[in-house]
Amino acid sequence: MFPKGKRSDLEELFLITQRGHLQLAAKENMDAPQRDRARAEILRKKILKLKAPQKVKLKTLES
Repeated sequence: MFPKGKRSDLEELFLITQRGHLQLAAKENMDAPQRDRARAEILRKKILKLKAPQKVKLKTLES
């Protein structure tokens, strides 16, 4: 799981990679391939800055 402080970073990614936000940041209308490229670039930059999620041990279901 991601630490609580990093959840807001993920929420920001969901928001800024939406169609309208991408076009607003680019200050132009974009077709789907342009938005996909812009979205991929944003995600690459942001994800590389995130720390890896914490490993958690999950309980197994016993039959």
